[in-house]
Amino acid sequence: MSGSQFSITNAVRNAYIFVGRERAYLTRMAVLPIGIDALTKALVFANGRDMTIFESFSWSLPSAVFTGWFMFHLSRLLMMGERANNLPADAAYLAARQQGMNACILIWLLFSMGWVALQGFQGWAMNPQAGVVNLGMATISMLLFGAAFWCVRYGLAHILAAVNYPISKYIRRVAGLSISFRIAGMGLLAALPIIAAFYFITTLIVPADVKDMYDPRLTPIVVLSAPVQMIITAIMTAAGAFALREIMERPSADERP
Repeated sequence: MSGSQFSITNAVRNAYIFVGRERAYLTRMAVLPIGIDALTKALVFANGRDMTIFESFSWSLPSAVFTGWFMFHLSRLLMMGERANNLPADAAYLAARQQGMNACILIWLLFSMGWVALQGFQGWAMNPQAGVVNLGMATISMLLFGAAFWCVRYGLAHILAAVNYPISKYIRRVAGLSISFRIAGMGLLAALPIIAAFYFITTLIVPADVKDMYDPRLTPIVVLSAPVQMIITAIMTAAGAFALREIMERPSADERP
């Protein structure tokens, strides 16, 4: 097994176990981010028909910041056993912790901005004008998509930043496209059960005659998606942390005897 590989099933299984075991603490930490996200989603939904993807993201920036804040606390708990209500009275420790929090939130925002920028460009480039697809723009779009998939490996960088682990060491460890495929597969496996359950619930709640995606009767579903998204975030962050532990604790090729 190469230095950048990890067990996807073990990471996801351990993530569900961890989140279930720590649900009381994580729920307390998630109350504020969920409240802000639910309010943001409701406001964006009410005005969504006239908003671009960039305007929607601008509205959701506070929610993204608090999501990064939540992931910081989850990462510290899983990787270091730290709880926000039981911090040591050590100035150096608290300063390093604050630095890790700032880095975690900033990296998460940058990653989120990059994803939104890619979506916006893809939507613009692949939207044919007068029924004619620009081959050059389509090629650039596909190249950017490939580059973005390669960068999926950096989707775990905020977890390392949260615990003040050198991200450069992680970058040197992972190589090739396989790590991006494994992280993407892990994220899909982690989120799929929650998404399936949420979809089942929506089929029971949403009236059968709803055809417009901005129908006001969908507002409860939009608001409910906030806690569901936070559960997915918790599971995926925990799975990413377990994957990182497996990757970084294994000796690299140049460290083996």
